[in-house]
Amino acid sequence: MAPTVHGVELSPGEEVDDRDIPICHDEPMARAGDLFSCHQCPTVVEYDDGLVFDIRN
Repeated sequence: MAPTVHGVELSPGEEVDDRDIPICHDEPMARAGDLFSCHQCPTVVEYDDGLVFDIRN
């Protein structure tokens, strides 16, 4: 499942507000600094300077 913010699927290079928490499996992802991880799958989203830096599974 692809993570989303405000209903929009995220992709690397996408501009984001650092306060926006990605949603995966209809739940907010856990935050650890600029890394977000899903509770139900191995998906990790990384922010860097207002951009989605990486999305990995």
